[in-house]
Amino acid sequence: MKYQPEIDGLRTISVVSVLLYHLGVSWIPGGFTGVDIFFVISGFLITTIIKNEIQREAFSFPSFYARRIRRIFPALTAVLLVTSVAGYFFLAPGDFDGQARSAIAAAASVSNIYFYLNTGYFDNSAETLPLLHTWSLGVEEQFYIFLPILLILAFKVLPRKFVGPALIAVIALSFFASVWRVGVEQKAAFYLMHYRAWELGVGAVLAFAPSWRSNAPQWLAHLSTVAGIGLIGYSLFSSHPPESFPGLGALPATLGAALLLAFCGRGGIVNRALSLPPLVFMGKISYSLYLWHWPLIVYWRHYTSWEPMSLMEQVLLGIAATIAGWASWRFIETPFRYGAATNWRTIWAGIAAMAFVSIPALLIASSSGMPARLPPSYHALQSKDTMWNWDCPENRFFGKEYFCSAGAPWSSAKVKAVVIGDSHAQHLMPLLHEVGIQTKTAIGLLGPCPPVFDPAPGGLRHFDRAFLEQCFESRPRLFRFLASNPDVSTVIVAGLWPMLGYSVFKTDDELSVVREARNTPSPTAPRDAFLAGANHISQELTALANELLALGSGVRMIVFSDIPTFKRDPLPCVLTRSSALLRRACDENVEMVSTDSMEMFQFPMAEILRNTAKESKAFEVVIPTDSLCTTSLCEAYINNSYIYRDSDHLRRNMDRETNAILAEKLGLTTALKNNASRQREFTALSK
Repeated sequence: MKYQPEIDGLRTISVVSVLLYHLGVSWIPGGFTGVDIFFVISGFLITTIIKNEIQREAFSFPSFYARRIRRIFPALTAVLLVTSVAGYFFLAPGDFDGQARSAIAAAASVSNIYFYLNTGYFDNSAETLPLLHTWSLGVEEQFYIFLPILLILAFKVLPRKFVGPALIAVIALSFFASVWRVGVEQKAAFYLMHYRAWELGVGAVLAFAPSWRSNAPQWLAHLSTVAGIGLIGYSLFSSHPPESFPGLGALPATLGAALLLAFCGRGGIVNRALSLPPLVFMGKISYSLYLWHWPLIVYWRHYTSWEPMSLMEQVLLGIAATIAGWASWRFIETPFRYGAATNWRTIWAGIAAMAFVSIPALLIASSSGMPARLPPSYHALQSKDTMWNWDCPENRFFGKEYFCSAGAPWSSAKVKAVVIGDSHAQHLMPLLHEVGIQTKTAIGLLGPCPPVFDPAPGGLRHFDRAFLEQCFESRPRLFRFLASNPDVSTVIVAGLWPMLGYSVFKTDDELSVVREARNTPSPTAPRDAFLAGANHISQELTALANELLALGSGVRMIVFSDIPTFKRDPLPCVLTRSSALLRRACDENVEMVSTDSMEMFQFPMAEILRNTAKESKAFEVVIPTDSLCTTSLCEAYINNSYIYRDSDHLRRNMDRETNAILAEKLGLTTALKNNASRQREFTALSK
């Protein structure tokens, strides 16, 4: 295939948009769609080569995969080795362990599957993972395992003129599957190859229309390239609704890239602009630049404990990434790409290289990220998983469903309570266990689900529709549990209430109004949107409390307002104090929540819950911020232990003494003691 410089110019748009987006540049909110442009370019170029070789009966699997190895593996090997060394100095044990495991997956070309399985609500934030960007390499390499096989079979089974239409049919199937999957499980649609194949396939289709592309009228070529650059610009400079990507949301960038590639080599203002030497140069180093930019950004963020980047930091990191990309292209990528080794020698060398870089990763993972680097006093904070560890004292079953029982033994306790809610109910269980032992109360946990109370159509809504559907049964399940356990006297409700204030609304019309308010420049719009949701929550809580009181035994309800929450994870700054990691010192008191940050949402939510409880008299509320917060800061150290796991969760691996002290301070002990006293009085009167 004849070299077309404008293709390198298009690569530049792709990689620079990704770089700027990852640097946090606000004026390119769709910069991540640069990866979709990459996919189209790759599909076009590689399929053209495969198709031409098949038609000449010259296609060879060893030759094809040797070329892929020469192109991909040398620079990737360098990145995997360097990150294994750098992680030792920058990363906490949990992050280092995760990096090592993702390095093994990247070496095996399955990192997209790894990140699909290992990123989520309770895993490390995606922005902390230095090799996250290798997911796209996994998608490509898996695509190119199947594409040659499918094309060879197609050329053997179908008349040549039907191979292209057959490919279009497969692409359409992948596209509609992607659109469907986004609404069901967005993470799968993002990471898994078969939901992304249509983007590579759009480029692949162009390889089957060379004569049409070369014979099309010049006016059509000009118009198409202008439309293509317009679609790409729209994709890069506009925001994408989360629920649309990568299905329909990826369509503008994909089609825009396809229109440009369809008429590369045809002249015109767009192609001439893309062929300018600076753009061509950046396009040539685009693969190495893509590989190196993300680890540099992530390590810098770890070094600064996730302090927002200044403009100067963004510029310097961008320059550093470009220099690293150029050096990698010049001294690693280019020499190996044009090496003289035979195909099989290249293949075995590639396998050996990936096995070699996996050795340090295996050693790091087998040691759980080398926690000995931290002083013993910080070992409890070594990873998110460690900080969430807590063994449920008693595992029980309600029908076929599991629930955790803490405190007094469930089978013999005279007083019983049940906790409902999401992870903000789960992180209270170690505390409630200590309270339950003191008050001789058995405390069961049902969940995990946000406290979404009305499953009826037109009822309480949640932005994450898949999560909503999963949790529609939470309220009926609670009442089924209470019917089967009539000795339960109290329901404790916990949740991340400030966030839920933004997430739940009663009708689609109200949801639309609030979404419009959130997009309004008015400074009061976010608060108005939040208060709308918060008031709905208070109404639903009152309704639930009244339903519980109407039960034969008169079940009481306690609402736990929520702990103070941070704007960003405080643990990196806490670990900075250990002096074991290469980190910049944080500002004083950054590991504690500032009350200023709670004025807009958290304090108003607490007041709404407090006032609703007073007015309705149907439930009582525990407000932990009353005891944890002073006029300026909220406590984060109890009994000399740091109590937070991340920005809004308590650690669950604190010692029992600390849990008991914290439960008393938060107001849980008093609430449960009052409940136990009422229950014993009720039992005595019944006799």
